[in-house]
Amino acid sequence: MKKTLFLLTLILIFALAACGGNGGAPTESGTVQNDDGTYTTTVSVLGMTCQRCVTAVDRALMAVDGVNSVSINLRRNSMIVEHEAYVDIEDIRLIVILEGFRME
Repeated sequence: MKKTLFLLTLILIFALAACGGNGGAPTESGTVQNDDGTYTTTVSVLGMTCQRCVTAVDRALMAVDGVNSVSINLRRNSMIVEHEAYVDIEDIRLIVILEGFRME
């Protein structure tokens, strides 16, 4: 029993490391205005460990009116959101939290 638990723990550790885990350096957060009047916001997102996490947040954010694209990098714990001026970053933060993650 103890050996099985130990092996499962090792598998989990290796799986988290393989899909990004939380080992990336913090991302410089900020928002810049693009030439076309849209905005690009870069933030740190913590707690994502796999593609399923990415897909959940991506789908939730893409359902928001005014969000044009979402790009998430597990290794860097970063997310880039291209959006219209009327999209409130706090709404994005709330969606990330509701999906079970932290945004900085």
